[in-house]
Amino acid sequence: MTGVHSAVHVAKSLGQLEAFREHYLDQRRLQISADLQQPLNFLESYQSYLAQVTGFFVLESFVQRVTDDLVGPAEGALLWAGAVRPLRGTLELALDQLGSAPLMLMVKDFVLLACVALERARYQVSLVTEVLLSSQGRYHDLLASQLQKQLAAAVDADVLTELEIRTEVQHNKLVAEYGLPWQLEGAANARKVQLNPRGVPPLPYSAPFTASVPEMMRLVRRFVSDSLAYLRGVYSDAELLPAVLHQRDRMLSKVVVEVLSAKAHSIGSSEEMLRECMKVAANVWALRTAMDALDDWTIDQVRPEAASAAAAAAAAQATTPGAAFQPESSSSTQAPQ
Repeated sequence: MTGVHSAVHVAKSLGQLEAFREHYLDQRRLQISADLQQPLNFLESYQSYLAQVTGFFVLESFVQRVTDDLVGPAEGALLWAGAVRPLRGTLELALDQLGSAPLMLMVKDFVLLACVALERARYQVSLVTEVLLSSQGRYHDLLASQLQKQLAAAVDADVLTELEIRTEVQHNKLVAEYGLPWQLEGAANARKVQLNPRGVPPLPYSAPFTASVPEMMRLVRRFVSDSLAYLRGVYSDAELLPAVLHQRDRMLSKVVVEVLSAKAHSIGSSEEMLRECMKVAANVWALRTAMDALDDWTIDQVRPEAASAAAAAAAAQATTPGAAFQPESSSSTQAPQ
């Protein structure tokens, strides 16, 4: 900044400070106008584009702080006000044209990084972050479209045979991990059994759902993780959980329901097909039963610090002996009729 200080000092000594200030601001306006030109290929150059614009204003903020006589807060605010709308327009157009959720997430993360630097330089970035907020619908539509194809493939590949759980590893991976029921609660053959100290029922057993159900739960969780990755930083901490739950429930009511409905409607009316239809109904029931566990898992992902505290509390309680029997038929959740 030595050169700037020297130029200001010379202009002031010659009585030309005001003319120098006007010349400086004119040149800086021309510079930022050039920097804001929309890139020909946004995806290839968005990082350098955003870095150039951000660097310009970080430098201007520094100039304002160290040169009282050159650029004041009002002039700096006018420079930013003239730049933020073209910047917003470029981002809106680019995000609208990106064809995949991972690409949108990549751009969103870099935009937020630029916004952090601009906020630290005391610029208002709400008009920029609003672009990310308004593009979340397109992001989740792309996510849901991809998920629907993956769920449909998993359901179509399911031959609807019994899922045998033979080991504790299988039980933990396919049943307990997703909060899925290990037997038809409320059914006539529901049993009161003694679980082992790790909460595992007697092995082997036949799960009341087929192989597609754990895979569907895995894919749903991945959707939630991808949703959270985009919404984090766009919403405040207090707003984040409701936003994630809204997008998750919107996806469940549309995508998952459509996939299961398509599977049910693809089954004919023979006796064997009627049994398959009952298995699909059992799968729906098992998925519905797992929603409470999905809620808990979602909250843990959004608020990991709360999850850590809960895990510590659970570990402290683990030393206290508990009831060893689990009355499976006492649950209020009923099996499909």
